[in-house]
Amino acid sequence: MTIKFADVGIPEAERLADWYGILEDLKAARRLCNSFIRVIGKRQNSSEGHLTEEYEDIHEQFMAQMDEVDALFITAVMRYMRCFKSGVRTRLHPSYIDSLSDELQGAHRYFELVRDKHIAHSVSVLESHSVTVQLEARDGVLQPAKHLSLGGPRVAFAEGDAYSLRALAESMIVRAYSIIEKEEMNLLNLLNSWPIEKLHSLQLQGGDMWPRRDAETQRQRAKVVNKASHSDR
Repeated sequence: MTIKFADVGIPEAERLADWYGILEDLKAARRLCNSFIRVIGKRQNSSEGHLTEEYEDIHEQFMAQMDEVDALFITAVMRYMRCFKSGVRTRLHPSYIDSLSDELQGAHRYFELVRDKHIAHSVSVLESHSVTVQLEARDGVLQPAKHLSLGGPRVAFAEGDAYSLRALAESMIVRAYSIIEKEEMNLLNLLNSWPIEKLHSLQLQGGDMWPRRDAETQRQRAKVVNKASHSDR
């Protein structure tokens, strides 16, 4: 028996490809949340306050640890939230969130705020930079200013945030699988309606299916063929 894998380079397949991409983003968000929870747990169980050799001081080491967990969680938020953003591919409709608990709906709105007002902007309501001056009094005598430093609030993600985001991703994974199952059935029915010779003439995976166009052109063609966005609600 000979088995080959061919690229389905037709407009009707592009919507399914979009949903495959959404599912991968959601799974990645879930994995990143798990990694965040694991890293936070290791830090809590380790002996903090001991300076390791790659850092000059405790503060620099602490900030490096913050950067590590921030990178995991910010990437998780980006992978999750871009599934809802309009653009060149199909998206998760915002109404999908309405069926979730009030707690998860609130978490979704918070992560949307994090994505739109914090991650995407250098100045935001969740993080701002200011100057702090150190003021001293010695024996009741006020002293001149001597030291300036960074001040202002900084958003800090906690373990509970990761659990909430993971729950949201898992809920949307279930939704995505349901839609993908329907899309796969429709596409298989279409392919199997072709003459068998046409079906087996599809180009092997990795081949150049058609002259490459930009992603927007491909998606616009798919939208003409399949305007089923609202039928998935």
